Amino acid sequence: LTGGSGTVYALEVNRNFPNVVFAGTESGRVWRSADFGITWTDITTGLPGRIINDIAADPTNPKRAFATVGGFNTAHLWEWTESGGWVARGADLPNIPANTAVMLSGSELFVGTDVGVFRSVDGGVTNLPFVDGLPKGLVVTDLKYSGTLNKLTAGSYARGAWQVSLDPVSPILIFDSIVQPLVEIDGDGD
Repeated sequence: LTGGSGTVYALEVNRNFPNVVFAGTESGRVWRSADFGITWTDITTGLPGRIINDIAADPTNPKRAFATVGGFNTAHLWEWTESGGWVARGADLPNIPANTAVMLSGSELFVGTDVGVFRSVDGGVTNLPFVDGLPKGLVVTDLKYSGTLNKLTAGSYARGAWQVSLDPVSPILIFDSIVQPLVEIDGDGD
């Protein structure tokens, strides 16, 4: 995976499709396996040749992932799809290294950078600061999501770990069918 030199910096197993595994290297290469890591395909083409700090697999689509890259003066968040290759995302992220990412759903993504956490609800197209109790300028080196606890944990450089409860990822289903016709019963239009 490293071409004989360097280090694997990122290893991501898709939490809903565990046969899909991604690996990112110090030399800027990204590999994908669809068979639990037995065979690998190099999917690097299109990336800027920077350290791959982290990879976030889409829990709703095994053919999609995001990679964060180090360095300056390049896009720091990249989206990969099997049909489209790599596309730069996060144009509104600051020009600093992106260290980590985690996907909660097909549209909700968190990115940890050298100045804090950013949240996207549109698949990485737009990103807003996600402070929610974090110290200003916090260097976030790792993000983990617990679906059972619905908590996001941010590991930092020299400032410890921080944890926040999140809103549910998807709406709660109350009814799974509706019988027609609907009839107004109280007269107030609800």
